[in-house]
Amino acid sequence: MDMFRKKIWNELESKAAFFRKIHLNDLFQSNPARFEQLSFQLGNLLFDFSKNFLTLDTLRLFANLGEVYSVPNRIHDLFKGKPLYGEKVLGLHTALRYQGNKKIIIDGHDVMDDIKFELERMKLFVNQVIDGDWQGFSNKAITDVVNIGIGGSDLGPLLLTEALAHYRTRLNIHFVSNGDGLHANELMNKLNPETTLFIVVSKTFSTQETLLNANSLIKWFINSTGRSPFENHVVGVSANLSAMDAFGIPKKNQFQFWHFVGGRYSVWSSAGLVSALAIGFTHFQQFLSGGNEADEHFKETDLIKNIPFILALVDLFYIEFWHTQTRAILPYHSYLQHLPAYLQQLSMESLGKSVNKDAQEIDYLTGNIIWGELGSNGQHAFFQLLHQGKLFVPIDFIVPIYLEHQDLAHTQYVLANALAQAQALMQGKTKEEVYQEMWNENSSVEEINRLLPHRVYPGNRPSTMILLENLSPKGLGELLAIYEHKVFVQSVIWNINPFDQWGVELGKELAKKYFKKFQSMNNQDEYPTINDIKSLLSKRNIHPH
Repeated sequence: MDMFRKKIWNELESKAAFFRKIHLNDLFQSNPARFEQLSFQLGNLLFDFSKNFLTLDTLRLFANLGEVYSVPNRIHDLFKGKPLYGEKVLGLHTALRYQGNKKIIIDGHDVMDDIKFELERMKLFVNQVIDGDWQGFSNKAITDVVNIGIGGSDLGPLLLTEALAHYRTRLNIHFVSNGDGLHANELMNKLNPETTLFIVVSKTFSTQETLLNANSLIKWFINSTGRSPFENHVVGVSANLSAMDAFGIPKKNQFQFWHFVGGRYSVWSSAGLVSALAIGFTHFQQFLSGGNEADEHFKETDLIKNIPFILALVDLFYIEFWHTQTRAILPYHSYLQHLPAYLQQLSMESLGKSVNKDAQEIDYLTGNIIWGELGSNGQHAFFQLLHQGKLFVPIDFIVPIYLEHQDLAHTQYVLANALAQAQALMQGKTKEEVYQEMWNENSSVEEINRLLPHRVYPGNRPSTMILLENLSPKGLGELLAIYEHKVFVQSVIWNINPFDQWGVELGKELAKKYFKKFQSMNNQDEYPTINDIKSLLSKRNIHPH
């Protein structure tokens, strides 16, 4: 580590040591203007960092750290499509939502031509299906769309579709992801194959769960109708066109995205086709526009006021100096129920590394466990641990200030609860306050002494409050792109590649192998566990096939 980097890390360590000796309440008492100084707005979003262990001086140190790690240069390279990790261009998902006229040249070719062409194809297809012009084999309009995918081919489209339910078209949308086939079987029992469209989504078009579910649903279609579904009822989305050919999907039904778009970043591409069908192409374009607005902010804003950068460094600060291993994502909007899972994949698959981009083993934490739930539900489930447990869990509160149904009481309730929880986590309640409260309740001295320790709240639990003016397509695009850029900044500081995921491959390889072994129940296996399970299944007369 060079002397400049070491100097800033040492200064940050000193800052952390100082913060650990004080209470967040002290920071507000010494500076009542914290909210104004530590809040930043982008479009429909307001990010309030004031309830974190953070001062303007800390922000300056963050910015200095970003400079010595060349974060501005890496941001520039990201948007230019320069190879950041070896020879391949990765992480150019920002091009999918680019609204300008500049060229983005990869291997001598302007990829914007391909992206715009594919968007036009999506627009035409989406409008045809919604308007009833794309019809099934019996000349009936499509009523139900089934998205078959997993991981990034499911989490992003599912989030986008559910989050923007207020904008839904006439189509009924369904998602099938898990390999157990249960959800697929449920759909077989209730859908009309004549009016059903399947979208098979896989970057490689080799994802086992996706192909298993797709084949099961296609078999059901053929058995139900006596017809092949491929002409009018099956659409494919992939970066592997030849695999879609081999699967039987006609060229006109194939939608493409590219090797430079990771699966967990693909919702902005044709992998978001089901969402465009769900909300209409105009709203899908507004979603892209929101992402582009966040991109422009990320590219053009100084680090000290750069929202994704600050979000990244606040999180990194806790990981490095408080050794936090978890962050809670708590949306206070029912339509955002899938946001924690989406951000879980985005962060943990991108940052969960033990080797840096130069193939050297590292000895520091990268990333953390991302988890969460709808805020109001969480208050009645796990907030006990957040308030009084011994784990240090920083939190992102994501809160609307306008609800679509315009019921003022519900809006006020949601806001009141989110703000109250953030305040309680920070402020806490002292022994003296509990004593006075119980005394005013006419509790006996004996009861006070018995219950007082249980009613103390230590407080000093940091959180970031993200306020949404409303949950619009553009606002959602801004929010998701900001979190993407947060992850990228952290990867630069930690010197890791956020666009690979080798850690998921071994389990896939073994699963393929074991799957074949279970299909050959009579063969002995070199793994004793497999033989034991086969024996158990045979005794119960269960034969997987």
